[in-house]
Amino acid sequence: MVASGINLNQADYDGRTPAHIAASEGQLECLKYFSTLKVSLDAKDRWGNTPLDDAKRGLHSKTEEFLHKTQVTRTKSRLQH
Repeated sequence: MVASGINLNQADYDGRTPAHIAASEGQLECLKYFSTLKVSLDAKDRWGNTPLDDAKRGLHSKTEEFLHKTQVTRTKSRLQH
């Protein structure tokens, strides 16, 4: 997808990004890859849900844990700069 020039932060008509879809399906490896590309993992869809919310709703505990840790790390990084 990236090699094709697809913007992985692009949302659909409901505001859902590839990260939302990956999280809702428990696709942890996909989210880890997105993280290395600096894709937004905390975007909100039209209902105000983030990928973390989708992982929780789908009962994907490993995905939820990863997204939570990623949010904490990125927040700390933003505060330091």
